[in-house]
Amino acid sequence: GKYHYWNHKISKKQNPNNEMTFAEITPIISNADQAILASDKLDDFQIFFKSIQVTIPSNFNQTSLAGLMKVLNEL
Repeated sequence: GKYHYWNHKISKKQNPNNEMTFAEITPIISNADQAILASDKLDDFQIFFKSIQVTIPSNFNQTSLAGLMKVLNEL
């Protein structure tokens, strides 16, 4: 009964002459986003440690990565 009540109520408010249209959405990409998209993502790799996910770029600094791994190990 409730279905038919609400279906009738909604269909009364809808105008059958109104056709549904879709709006085109164009994403706005910043310079930083463009640089990320332009970089070669195939060389990047990810490290999963406990519940943490770290994406390492192909041009990573080994000393910084070693420091990060020490910090993660202390968690």
